[in-house]
Amino acid sequence: ADFGGSLFDVSTSSCLPSGTQPWNAPEWRKKLDSESLKLTDIYSLGFVIWRVFANGKHPFLARAQPASHETWLKEVEDLKANDEDVQKHLMQISAFETENERQLLKKIIMQTVRTDPAHRNVAEAKLLVQEVVQHPR
Repeated sequence: ADFGGSLFDVSTSSCLPSGTQPWNAPEWRKKLDSESLKLTDIYSLGFVIWRVFANGKHPFLARAQPASHETWLKEVEDLKANDEDVQKHLMQISAFETENERQLLKKIIMQTVRTDPAHRNVAEAKLLVQEVVQHPR
């Protein structure tokens, strides 16, 4: 885990002190209120959950590596700019044993990995993860 950009007890607008590309939310460099700052973590949580389901696979290293790290990061950020594209990408490179696993992960990703923070729903994602824990497939 990377807690270098963690903020505690933020009561005013603030910027995240750092981010870990490509795991960071699209708005991570903007000045955000405390509630919006929390939503940046929900975005990253979606990638962490995906990675657990994918047995540690990196969501973006499967892509062809361009000549430079900067070019690679730009390509990743371009992919992340469209919810449908990044969700499709994550599902295409995932290998799950059952269709139920695939559909469950898709629902979790759709609640977390969203460019618009208002569409991130940690409560729904939590319920879906609890379903996995309580009823493993």
